[in-house]
Amino acid sequence: MTSSISTTTALPSATTSESPTLAAAKAINLDDVSRLQPTMNIGTIGHVAHGKTSLVEALTGVRTTRSSEEMERNFTIRLGYANFKIFRCPRCPRPECYKSYGTMAQKSNSPKCTNPGCGSPTKLVRHLSFVDCPGHEYLMATMLSGVTVMDGAILLVAANETVPQPQTAEHLTAASLAGVKNIVTVQNKVDLVNMEGARQNYEKICQFIHRTPAEKSPVIPVCCSPASIQASNSSAPLNLDVLCQYLAEEFTVPPRNLSAPPLMCVIRSFDINRPGTPYQALKGGVAGGTLMTGVLNVGQDVEIRPGLVKNEDGKIKCTLLKTRVTSLLSDNTQLSFAVPGGLIGVGTTLDPLLTKQDRLVGQVVGVSGSMPPSWTVLQVKVTLLTRGSLLTSLTGLVKGETVQCNVWSNSVKGKITGLARGGTIADVQLESPVCVPPGEKISLSRFVAETRTCASKGWRLIGFGELVSGVRVQY
Repeated sequence: MTSSISTTTALPSATTSESPTLAAAKAINLDDVSRLQPTMNIGTIGHVAHGKTSLVEALTGVRTTRSSEEMERNFTIRLGYANFKIFRCPRCPRPECYKSYGTMAQKSNSPKCTNPGCGSPTKLVRHLSFVDCPGHEYLMATMLSGVTVMDGAILLVAANETVPQPQTAEHLTAASLAGVKNIVTVQNKVDLVNMEGARQNYEKICQFIHRTPAEKSPVIPVCCSPASIQASNSSAPLNLDVLCQYLAEEFTVPPRNLSAPPLMCVIRSFDINRPGTPYQALKGGVAGGTLMTGVLNVGQDVEIRPGLVKNEDGKIKCTLLKTRVTSLLSDNTQLSFAVPGGLIGVGTTLDPLLTKQDRLVGQVVGVSGSMPPSWTVLQVKVTLLTRGSLLTSLTGLVKGETVQCNVWSNSVKGKITGLARGGTIADVQLESPVCVPPGEKISLSRFVAETRTCASKGWRLIGFGELVSGVRVQY
């Protein structure tokens, strides 16, 4: 039998009812909110070493590879994140009027224009969060977790490599399946090829993105490598102002349902206490993610599903986590409430042992009584890919095979226990429960060994399923 627990440090004295601050937040204009927190999540997607992290650093001043393993191996392993603001000068022409600043470096909401001979106050036009995805094939599950929170994406393609590379195709397919409509293509590393090579690469990119969501956007050539900029004696990266202009003018903020109960996907979680901190000074764990609906308020009581999961004698048992929001952070900016769109850190009263080292990734935060069900078995309507899979010969699902399911920010393996209607309806017995409402899309991947049609073994995206029904967890 399942139960619920509240794992806490000291509880703050705050009301759990809707406060005037929250009521006012539901009527506030998102343009006003953007001064304090990001209102859109932009993903950087594409093949490994095509410059995703370098582009984020050029626009924000933040290096998203922070862990010791990432710095040692010099590539992204976990989802990276960084916030930045785009400002526009009212006097300078496009695209030179656009300038980006990382929110940690630029505190002013009206910095002076840095173009020679100008110095006019600029206006904040966008406050965005980057979700920097790893490009290695064996980290595809991490990318699929990140794509669920994206409102738009930048597809990076290196000008000095053939088009498409494996993860270029797979990432674009994943973003398309996730319903990401705002996708702009960046032709990176143009400094490494001559004019003719850049033109040929550009033509290949245009052929590749034909009949995809990225087709409607331009292909923007850029150079954002600090070493290349220094070698060319340039004072700024190439065409980042053009990219900022496109993000500001063409990427539209999706409609937000602020009146619905708050619901947040967790994509990172942390223990912020330093080693040796006295127990009296310990702070609760922090969950990082993005709100999908509603407004989250400091002092609000929330629950986390599926919660603590144990497998006892082959039976899955779940225990709800109940906690209270003690703080809301966007970078170092303290918020009294948070709205959908940007990455935020949610301070809680949870034991930090439960949040350290991303242990809450894949969980869902919401209000008791309005949470989606948790499932141990999913019944899904299956659609296999006809374009974009790395497998040239894609066969249907087979009873008994193991698939990888990406459900919102959760990644879990499952076994096909039943097939119906010619394989278009599948029952998937999960190794660990997931929290998701009926009707949501679930990415499906298959493990393949090295073959002539697939260069290396690993999980390959083969399609998606729409959740129809299943077996629910009883709390």
